[in-house]
Amino acid sequence: MLTAREGHRDGVTAMTPVQITGHIAARRRWQKWLAFALTAATLLFCAFGMLLLSR
Repeated sequence: MLTAREGHRDGVTAMTPVQITGHIAARRRWQKWLAFALTAATLLFCAFGMLLLSR
């Protein structure tokens, strides 16, 4: 079954609605994990920077 993707006029997918929902959920989980990892790395970088500058 080929259907147009929601929000896209010219896109076609062979995924079922359940597969599309799973794909979107997986992408959101990945984006949340990446945002957390980047935030943690930034905080660590700032903390070590402050320690180095305080010497």
